[in-house]
Amino acid sequence: MFSGNNSDPAIEVEISSPILPTIADCITYTNVRLTKIHKAAQISLGNIPWKKKYDKDEKAFCLEILEPLFRKMGFRSIVYNHGTKEFGKDFTFSEIDKFEQIRHYGVQVKIGNISGEVNSKLDEIIGQIEDAFKIPYFNLNPKSPIYIFTLPA
Repeated sequence: MFSGNNSDPAIEVEISSPILPTIADCITYTNVRLTKIHKAAQISLGNIPWKKKYDKDEKAFCLEILEPLFRKMGFRSIVYNHGTKEFGKDFTFSEIDKFEQIRHYGVQVKIGNISGEVNSKLDEIIGQIEDAFKIPYFNLNPKSPIYIFTLPA
């Protein structure tokens, strides 16, 4: 999720931590994970400079930052779907895992600050995430529904 003000753009990332003995351990764990994410993003993007338009232009951010990032990460069949029939998946893409199985993914992109106020955009986003898993997408063969990959419960 992208957030920030006019002078200090930021990317907000949610990291789940295993149960650790102290808060200090959790903070250390999170800092290590964030450092790795930051370094991977810089390397993957080839140090692409941040442009002011990415603060408010979701399409530019998607096409100029995220799509090249997904390609450099080795994903296949990357499709930008933004619009009324995306069903919570601004991007869809796939990969072949180490067991030669195809995994399909969907990414929902939002620009701006998202808050959890009553009747907020947050409820709409949660609904879109649920739709992303429930509603398939179609690539080249309109008769073959594709569901995004989910981890076993």
